Amino acid sequence: VLGVGRPVGGQGINVGALLVFSLVVGFTGSIISLLMSKPMAKMSTGARVIEQPGNASEAWLLSTVGNLAQRAGIAMPEVAVYEGEPNAFATGAFKNSALVAVSTGLLANMNREEVEAVLGHEIAHVANGDMVTLTLIQGVVNTFVVFLARVVGFFVDNVVFRRGNDERGPGFGYAITVFVCEILFGIVASIIVAWFSRQREFRADAGSAQLLGSPLPMQHALARLSGMHPGALPQSMAASGISGHGSGWGEPQRLPDAVNVGSSVYAPSVAANGDVYYQRRDDATHEFHLYRTAWRDGHYQPPQRLALGDPAAHELDPAIAPDQSFIVFDANYAGKDKPDRLYIAFREGDGWSAPVDLGDAVNRYEPWGSHLGPDAHTLYFTSNYTAKVGYPRSPAQARADLARMRAWDNGNNHIWRLSLAPWLATHRPQ
Repeated sequence: VLGVGRPVGGQGINVGALLVFSLVVGFTGSIISLLMSKPMAKMSTGARVIEQPGNASEAWLLSTVGNLAQRAGIAMPEVAVYEGEPNAFATGAFKNSALVAVSTGLLANMNREEVEAVLGHEIAHVANGDMVTLTLIQGVVNTFVVFLARVVGFFVDNVVFRRGNDERGPGFGYAITVFVCEILFGIVASIIVAWFSRQREFRADAGSAQLLGSPLPMQHALARLSGMHPGALPQSMAASGISGHGSGWGEPQRLPDAVNVGSSVYAPSVAANGDVYYQRRDDATHEFHLYRTAWRDGHYQPPQRLALGDPAAHELDPAIAPDQSFIVFDANYAGKDKPDRLYIAFREGDGWSAPVDLGDAVNRYEPWGSHLGPDAHTLYFTSNYTAKVGYPRSPAQARADLARMRAWDNGNNHIWRLSLAPWLATHRPQ
């Protein structure tokens, strides 16, 4: 019925006929799936295409997708919403008549900047022609699966079962071998397609960063997704979906000159809205001070120095609260010949309160390198946690020193943590 007896027969393999047969079988299903991808996606997910926005959220979705599509140089795709766990996908046979859909779970659990990054990811899939590319790749590997399975089947039928030049055509050994080989080769083919799909995902992440003018929104969206249970997509949609469960690291991207002013910019700390806090050296005084570069409308704004304590002192290692209500940093306010100490300052309108010293219990061991934990009120920092000693040392003191060096807090730089709750309760608004 399928013409198997013609490309592969008892007399041998007609390579040309088998190749044509394999191409037809390999590409037909992939092309049909691509052409039917939009209606099948709508039907399988229950996606509702937004013809006219019914609320402000839908109006924002249409506007955002339209702006991203314009930047990407493609026609406005259909925009749909479907019920489900956090996820999104793009599909369609042609880049100028695609479909972009987001789930209600994603809209409910992400802020607009993160949703825009996800939409940029999907628009990048469309603009890159990923659906067509993966269809062609799937067709090629399908062709090899069909072709190689029949070649192996012919070999087994004639060599193992020794059928020889049987004019009746392939035998039972051929049919069984082809069936088994198609399963095995199909598994290998799926691994190859998955690898190509993952590369397209990385490219779509980079495309989102280019469309939005910064990688931060996409990074925030992926971080948010990694803490959620991603909703399942139809198998045909998986290549163009968004997922936070990657298997590697992307290439680093330099932030623009609005952040990287000068040759010495260190210790970034990023607020929830994308504003970047960091230390930068003043070329005139050679002292480091803290700066903030705001993220607004997809672009970094000019940097602003933070007005905290003594303007002549240096300030290092900012740790900004996600809502920017407070900042922890180290500075030499006690004197240039004194060790740095950790301070906390609180937001007061457009400025900052006077820095509050975190006290001797924290600062007597020269702490540095502040970072806030996920709960936004636990401080992590590095400290050498050692006591000053004088010389010469007595034998008893030397033995005590040796015991001290063997202790876990022996003066090496280690990571410590501290709850900021007492300071937050005292200084933050209730």
